[in-house]
Amino acid sequence: MRKELKINILIGIMVGLIILAFYFSVYNKRGGEAINKKREVEPYIDVDVSVVRRGNIEIVRVYMANIEAYKSIDLKTKYGGQVKKIFFEMGDRVKANQIIALMDSDSALEVIELSLERARLQREAKKAEYEKIAALYEKKLISQKEYEKVETDYKESEVAYMLHQAELSQKIAELKQAELMMQDTEIRVPFSGYIGNRYVEAGSIVSANAPLALLISIDKVKVQIDVDEKDLILLGEGMPTLVYVDSFPNRIFEGVIERISPILDSNTHLGKVFIIINNEDNLLRPGMSAKIKMVIKSRMNALIVPVSAIINKEGSDIVFIAHEGKAIERKIKVGVIDESRAEIFQGVEEGEWVIVSQQHLLNDGIKINVKKKY
Repeated sequence: MRKELKINILIGIMVGLIILAFYFSVYNKRGGEAINKKREVEPYIDVDVSVVRRGNIEIVRVYMANIEAYKSIDLKTKYGGQVKKIFFEMGDRVKANQIIALMDSDSALEVIELSLERARLQREAKKAEYEKIAALYEKKLISQKEYEKVETDYKESEVAYMLHQAELSQKIAELKQAELMMQDTEIRVPFSGYIGNRYVEAGSIVSANAPLALLISIDKVKVQIDVDEKDLILLGEGMPTLVYVDSFPNRIFEGVIERISPILDSNTHLGKVFIIINNEDNLLRPGMSAKIKMVIKSRMNALIVPVSAIINKEGSDIVFIAHEGKAIERKIKVGVIDESRAEIFQGVEEGEWVIVSQQHLLNDGIKINVKKKY
């Protein structure tokens, strides 16, 4: 009897253990399915983040231009004639009011007299032709139209001759005044600089206002750049610039904006800006290629985030902040932007972490997993 009781108790215990094992098996399976289902509803998005920090930010523009002489003029003779003497060579440095050439005053008179003689000969030829045609016209051998044409040519030659006579009389009177003669036959430079080019030799015969040499001033040089209208309004006279030249790779030259054109090209919407560059040692030469670097806008101690953190949503700039495992959407106001960073003056605080990847997958409050921090 006792033996049967023990057997029944053992069988009962075994059945109980089997029931418990079955119960826990079913419970664990359902619990796992519930957890997996929850994960499907609330997925984690892997993201990279960057800290909001303070710093300086600038808008920098770079332009290419050719260097030009600050001042450049052709030195000319007032009267035509023979170049008597030349006191310069190409590349010479000259001082203001220095004499660089002498004109032969007698040859100046000769040029005027030759011009008058040509006019006289032309008038005589026209007169002879006119008298011949007039005789034929009286005999009705030519038309009135032919006669009138020759008559007009003759009258024009008379006028030209009289004008040359008046010019000769006036210039002879001028050249006979010793002071004026010295002034006009001595070719002087109006400002200090270099002879950039020489166009004549001693003994050459030149006409009035003919260029003798090119005079340039390069103690300062200039460049001219075309600036977009959006940037132009940020510029002002006196703003500094940096100038880089390939011929001097280890040196930076300093320039300053001298003038800004008040008008823009109606097709390109570009405005001209003139920059003066200090060149006291005369290293920079007209024709050199230069790279001009300008800071057109800057902010000091600004809140800065990577440009990659900013997206546009329904017309507003936003960022996502990583906070306690979630992405928090923030509307922001953006200031200065350079190539890779942006100033934020509303919407974030120093030390917060902005998300810089996978923003297209994010919504406000979604769970995230931070993979990298910058």
